[in-house]
Amino acid sequence: MPLLKKKAFEKHTITEYLRDEEEVFYCEITNEIFRDYEEFSERMFLYNSMVWTCCMTGKQNLTYQEALESEDNARQSLKEFPLELRLPILYLASKTHRTSFADMADDVFYYVKDRYFIGENLETSFTGNKWKDSHVLQVIAPTDEILKSVPKNGTKMDHHFWPPSNLFKYEIEHLDADDNDISEIMIVDCNQIRRRKGSFNRDKCKLFLKQYVEHDSKGMFIIKPLVIDELGIAKMKFDQIFDGPAPDFAVTKRKERVPNGKKKMNQESLAKFLTKMNGENVSPKSKEKNSEKHANLLEQMKKREEEFKLKQQLKEVEKLAIKKKQKQDSIRLNNIIRKWQQPKEDTELENQQKLPLFTPVKTKVPDKYFGDILMIMEFVESFSKLLSTKDFFPGGINLELMERALTEKEIAGPLTDLIQLFLTALFNVQDEESGQYRTAIENAADIKDEDVSENLSLTEGTRLATMASSWSNKHQGLPLGRLPLYSVTVSEVLRLHLLASGARINDTGARWRYAQRGGYTSEDDPGLHLRLNQPQILKALATHNVVELSIRNKLQILSCLMNQLLTYADVRDIVEERLEKNKQFRSDLKALQLVEKKRDQEYMATKLKMQKEMKEDQQGLKDALEKLEREAERKQVENNRKIAKLMKGMYEGQPFLGCDRTFRKYLRIDSIPGIFINDEEDRSGICNDTICIQNPELVKANRQQLLKYMRKLYIDTDKLKSPTKSPRSPKKVNGTLNSSLPPDAVDNSSELLMCTTDPQTCRVHSTTVSRVRWSFVQDEIQLGELENGLNNRGLREAELLQAIQNDRERLENVISQTPANVLNPSIEVKVDDDQKLTRNIKKQKDRYEDSNLGYPPTMSPEEVLENALLDNILEMEEKIFAGSLGSLGVKNRDEWRQQLQNKKFDEMEKTIVKRERVKSSKSKKDRNSRPPTPELVVKQELKEYQDPGRFLGATLTENDSDSEVENRLQPVDNLRKSVSGLAIALAQVAQAVDHKYLKKPLGSGDVGKNDKKHDYQLLDKWQQSLLASTSYSQVFLHYGTLDSCVRWSRSALLARCRICRRKKDSENMLLCDNCNLGHHLYCLKPKLTSVPKGDWFCDRCKKEKEKEAKLLSPEPTPTKKRRIFRDEDVEDEEVVESKSVVDDSVSDNMDEVEDNSEEESSTEEDQQEDGDVKFDLCKHCGSGGELITCEKCTVCWHIECCDPPLRRAPRAPWTCAACKGPVKKERRREPSESGSEDEISSANRRSHRREDMREDLPLHNAALQELLVEVMRHPDAWAFIRPVQKTEVPDYYTVITKPMDFGTIKYKLNMGEYRQDSQLMEDAVLVFENCNTYNDTDAEVYKCGVRLLKFFEKRAKELNLKLPEEMTSDDPKPPKKKRRTKC
Repeated sequence: MPLLKKKAFEKHTITEYLRDEEEVFYCEITNEIFRDYEEFSERMFLYNSMVWTCCMTGKQNLTYQEALESEDNARQSLKEFPLELRLPILYLASKTHRTSFADMADDVFYYVKDRYFIGENLETSFTGNKWKDSHVLQVIAPTDEILKSVPKNGTKMDHHFWPPSNLFKYEIEHLDADDNDISEIMIVDCNQIRRRKGSFNRDKCKLFLKQYVEHDSKGMFIIKPLVIDELGIAKMKFDQIFDGPAPDFAVTKRKERVPNGKKKMNQESLAKFLTKMNGENVSPKSKEKNSEKHANLLEQMKKREEEFKLKQQLKEVEKLAIKKKQKQDSIRLNNIIRKWQQPKEDTELENQQKLPLFTPVKTKVPDKYFGDILMIMEFVESFSKLLSTKDFFPGGINLELMERALTEKEIAGPLTDLIQLFLTALFNVQDEESGQYRTAIENAADIKDEDVSENLSLTEGTRLATMASSWSNKHQGLPLGRLPLYSVTVSEVLRLHLLASGARINDTGARWRYAQRGGYTSEDDPGLHLRLNQPQILKALATHNVVELSIRNKLQILSCLMNQLLTYADVRDIVEERLEKNKQFRSDLKALQLVEKKRDQEYMATKLKMQKEMKEDQQGLKDALEKLEREAERKQVENNRKIAKLMKGMYEGQPFLGCDRTFRKYLRIDSIPGIFINDEEDRSGICNDTICIQNPELVKANRQQLLKYMRKLYIDTDKLKSPTKSPRSPKKVNGTLNSSLPPDAVDNSSELLMCTTDPQTCRVHSTTVSRVRWSFVQDEIQLGELENGLNNRGLREAELLQAIQNDRERLENVISQTPANVLNPSIEVKVDDDQKLTRNIKKQKDRYEDSNLGYPPTMSPEEVLENALLDNILEMEEKIFAGSLGSLGVKNRDEWRQQLQNKKFDEMEKTIVKRERVKSSKSKKDRNSRPPTPELVVKQELKEYQDPGRFLGATLTENDSDSEVENRLQPVDNLRKSVSGLAIALAQVAQAVDHKYLKKPLGSGDVGKNDKKHDYQLLDKWQQSLLASTSYSQVFLHYGTLDSCVRWSRSALLARCRICRRKKDSENMLLCDNCNLGHHLYCLKPKLTSVPKGDWFCDRCKKEKEKEAKLLSPEPTPTKKRRIFRDEDVEDEEVVESKSVVDDSVSDNMDEVEDNSEEESSTEEDQQEDGDVKFDLCKHCGSGGELITCEKCTVCWHIECCDPPLRRAPRAPWTCAACKGPVKKERRREPSESGSEDEISSANRRSHRREDMREDLPLHNAALQELLVEVMRHPDAWAFIRPVQKTEVPDYYTVITKPMDFGTIKYKLNMGEYRQDSQLMEDAVLVFENCNTYNDTDAEVYKCGVRLLKFFEKRAKELNLKLPEEMTSDDPKPPKKKRRTKC
């Protein structure tokens, strides 16, 4: 950058942003932008003025452009400067003694120009004409004989640089030799070698030296010390670069200035003056007489002069010695203080202070488990969004809930909710992971008992886990994540989850998981390690509920689930994102502090500058300084606000604050909240050799007091001692302290929490001293005492002190919310009336009032589970019997119920009557095929049931010295008898349900013809595992699966009369044995007085049975011959007829779909009725709203769903198209001998195509309507009928910018918004493109979209509709892989 008046020039900057329409002035030379034209003109005038200086060469009187060019040329010259000459030139320059840079450069140049140095690349001439490249290997100096023969006449420079340059010879290596394998080495004279032209000259030498020189304190030009150190010039010798004597550079003589321009005269000595005076005043005759007198006087004066000089020298030496000593003392004292202030081990500091005594934690849970409680609570607090904590704990988790969860044995208490929370989160992240990549579990073969050892290895554990992971699908028909999960089943689901943890997956999935989870494998699963290390937990869960376990086992289970969550990629991403944010906060904070420091320096510089420039104007200076201070204060406030924000973000989510001198950990916990002190860290190391005694003079001493003490201790007494040890510190002799130890030294060290050198009493290193494991900061007073007691010189306490000072505001807020009375019940907390009222309201709204399922709190968990399961089984059997869904296969139902209620399991009938499952097909599509033959499902013999937890290995021995010995829960006879009896009762109830009322997975009532994967033996496997149950939770799990498979909507208790549409009087309700629709006995025509025996079918089902009987009859029914009118005569009527036929076929298809689907409510059942019943829903779309009713059939329609659509509701009576069609058809169609029904339908299709498929019509409304109706009724169209709701899929509209669905397409078609077929097809293409873009290839919606697209293309081709180019290709392209997290 060019210099302006030998100072660095700063370019013009614009502090504010520029607007697009703002006018500015641009300077091309410096790329500056000006708003003001006057500033622009002044700056251009300055750039064109010859006031600039090149910063490289020092050339002056240049324009800005010329200075830039000079700098560029100088940089180019430096690049071209020979590398071999740089070190020799710098070495020679370091030997010069010049006050003028020009003289220094000339000395170096004149010495170097005719001399060539070792390692320099030159040009050599051997023949006199050709110059070839060569390399200097050695310099040969002239011998003494040659030097004697050379005359010393010459220039002054030759005398300094002796011997002359032309006497040297050089040993070179020829680089351009003809033979590549042989290098030519020869000795040449100085006139046979030269440097390359332009490589070295005076200007380049001067420019090169200018970059590396500076002035010293004496005004001499020297090489910069940094360059000398880096290049090692001080260690170099002259013979390393040249031969012969080193050059003797001239020294610049200092010239003394003479006042008034006169030449300074040397003062004459006294002897000369006397001699001169004597010569002037004394005659020649008396000279001899006076000479003796003057000689004595001169000797005396010389003697006195020497004595005076000696005294002066002694005084100067003494002064220098005193100054030197003072300087040494000052340096030594500063070094001592600097060393004393350096961070040191906390137990070796002399100025330690007492730390406050914190309040101990006393809860219902033992202290050794309090750390695990904090860990779990803090994890739930930190990942509340991922865990959906508010769904399980709307008010959050507090310490009272955790105590209750661990100490109380409540079936529906907070422990079961907490386990449900973790399991639900685990199943969600597993589904998310499986949705991103295929992580199918390997098929595991059965394992024999002899193949498994007692001490399981990791390989055996993963094999057993793989086998256990398939149990849920095999015996329940559902994956583990979809099993019923509530308070009574959570124990068994937890057991199955732990048993399946660590299951092997396929190779591709394992590689993907290894990369995504940071090197995670199946053998790293925490659940697998819990199974191997703590098998007694799983053994206890096999027979008892999780609430009956000990506190230790409960915490181990919760910790295991938490650790499992931490292995998944979603959780790892959250943790890494937080760490990255924290790192960014620290970086921004450091940069902001540097800016603040620079701003302070600029403020001081500006203030000094103003004071210098405005000395005369005191009022203006005062105003300017006040303005500057206000601006500085404003910036400081803003900067402090930013620093506080960064501090808050930096300490966000960082519970660890630091450690004190005794290695106690300080933690800020937000979930309780409070500041906790943990004192259960293992003490590493041994005691110190000496006791560090507190020095009162150093406690809270400022710098002046510290200097005074250090000077007194080290300087005045001249005794050097370590600043970290007291001079009276006793030493340990043979493990005991010597007698010089003060009597209260040990007590003081104990109070200060310092090392006492005795392993029995040391509070720092001892392992036998009793400690308070957990304590907390009760109030702000203790926090202040802690801050005052911490030492900023300690290695650990300095970090803790800095953390407290930086986050003081938040810590005070946390302390104000600390529940001190909960952490320590002995503390009394003053509560206001408002707080009492709030607590009373919270107590009234306790969600765990019914934590024992309505049974007394004193009842044991086993009794609660037994009674609850018994009531549920009886209730289910009653609902099945009363709802006509089946009947028990026992001799006496009432006796069976009575024995079950009285828990007489030995006397209860244990026969399980199995119903035969018959596979039959009633699909309307197979009516023309051969009648199906009822066939029994072939029953394969079931394998022997094997529980997934039968291989658990040997139970590990536990520490008997522990205060809480784990009582291994063993099953008792009463428990086994009760579980077995209830399991048999539930199996009997399951077999009582008619199979047509059982849904998948246990039943086959809703299994379609194409469902080939259905396991018809699943109910038998379910029953097999049920009868092998060993705990109530296992029976409850089977109960939940059965309850979800029963079609309760078909129950008579929920039946609605098909005729009067009422649910009342269920005793007189008669259900059809085919469609299961209800009919009051008195609503039938003719009325019935009692329930008929055998099967009873309604009128509709009777008609279907008659149709099937006709189709199955061996004698074919002759078709009637009808005469077909010509197309020219009845074209209009056939168009209407074709529309009516389409509507009839569509309604038939709709009826078929409704017959195969499960009816959840009476409204859905209404849609299966005939047209003689009045509906309040649109027949076309099935939704409500403003409807119009047909005058003949009383069917309701939307005005836009009519065919053709209506613009407004008609005022006159209105008839639908279906009612209009048959009238015309009956009037026109007559019997004919030359036609048939097939011919009539073909004629109708031809006329339909002639009318609707004409090429001159841009929009074929009827065909498009038919296409949309069939597409929207397709089973795979459920996801594309209506717009996607943002509440269901929050991020859908961030990915999809143009949403579309078939409901919107139909609405636009009915409203006449389409003018051409292609417009509708474009919207249809958009529907499938959106499906492919948003969903992954493994998603169910994506697969539905693929199947629906194939159906759309097929039907469009059948209707002769032109498909767009996007649909003419093959299968849609799979979407790009995306990673979405749950919102």
